[in-house]
Amino acid sequence: MPAIRLTATILPVLNGIAIYVRHKIVMQGMLSLQLYIQEYSLFFL
Repeated sequence: MPAIRLTATILPVLNGIAIYVRHKIVMQGMLSLQLYIQEYSLFFL
């Protein structure tokens, strides 16, 4: 069954990519949130 073997090879790769992309999005979100909070606190000081 080549299809099953192919799926077994592709799935971990796709999973790895998904985790990497999610990590990147989270880090980007955290960074922009941090910058936003900094600007906001400067505005009120």
